[in-house]
Amino acid sequence: MNQTYLCPRSGPDCPGWYTLNVPFGHPDFGRSFPCECARHRRAERFKRDLPITLASKQFDNFAVNAKNHVAMEAARAFAGADPVAGWLTIGGSVGNGKTHLAAAVANTLLDRGVPVMFCAVPTLLDEWRATFAPNSGGTFDDHFEAIKSMEALVLDDLGAESATPWAQDKLYQLFDHRYVHRLPTVITTNVRWMDIPDRIRSRLSDSELGRVVVNAAPDYRSNAANLLKGEGTPAAHQWLKAQETPLFEGHADQIATGLLQAAKKHLTVADSLRREAGYFRHNRARMQYQELREDGFPIGSGMVESGCKRFRARFVGAGMHWSRPGIERLIPIRAAIMSRHFDQLWLRAYKSPQN
Repeated sequence: MNQTYLCPRSGPDCPGWYTLNVPFGHPDFGRSFPCECARHRRAERFKRDLPITLASKQFDNFAVNAKNHVAMEAARAFAGADPVAGWLTIGGSVGNGKTHLAAAVANTLLDRGVPVMFCAVPTLLDEWRATFAPNSGGTFDDHFEAIKSMEALVLDDLGAESATPWAQDKLYQLFDHRYVHRLPTVITTNVRWMDIPDRIRSRLSDSELGRVVVNAAPDYRSNAANLLKGEGTPAAHQWLKAQETPLFEGHADQIATGLLQAAKKHLTVADSLRREAGYFRHNRARMQYQELREDGFPIGSGMVESGCKRFRARFVGAGMHWSRPGIERLIPIRAAIMSRHFDQLWLRAYKSPQN
């Protein structure tokens, strides 16, 4: 029997559950049913918990092109299904919009009143590990149960996590539970398909449960090259190589200016070029690649972006209000803990002269 009944006592007095006035012997006698208003209240709570950087991600502001329209249509269909069901796995390279699509799915479901949780997989595993701390204030079992039984779940960046046996085992338990119970799940990943652990890959590849799509869009720099010089042409490759030096020297604004000037000459792709220019101009403060390279970070491998996603998730969660100075003081400590270099950092700080 359909359990999405209208609540007879909607409003603040609603207990969240109710029973039907049916005679003894009826299949629904004594059963409790969740009311729709309680379900919507849960969705509103999860909407408030969604990181602010993801709250604006919608299908309407996703830049669709010939390379990503299949992934976008699959994500939109998943989010619009009634009832929401099945699994959707979105693969693709770093920085090409997979997280935007996953967040758009979450936002659409939340707007429909469907409770959904958005989790970055590396951060999720960090939170699970933290529950084992003596003063964590919660238990792993409680946290794990809440995630694995969530009505709808979005798991972003599968494969960017630390691939320890413990992490792989817990992730498999999560996937297996949701697989067995057919709970709606969206997964994004930028790793090669064969690099996903066999047990998890077997769940993702079950065509009776879900669908695997690839967002084949290139990153923003490659997209600009294709727009200007033609997709895959030697001229596009040459332009791409020519931008590496200014980009790695921290001159993203220079690339944006060049694209805006090119938009005046290439009218047929002017809007697309302006969009690409906007990306570089909007994110120029984050593209200080020369400084990062000098500090030994492997720019261009995808590792930095994955690391930034983990830090971002830590600092924009519900109830977190960090000042810029506070974040800048905490990031080195957090990075040292994650890279297992805290002891060296502590020793260096201890031996430093007093200010």
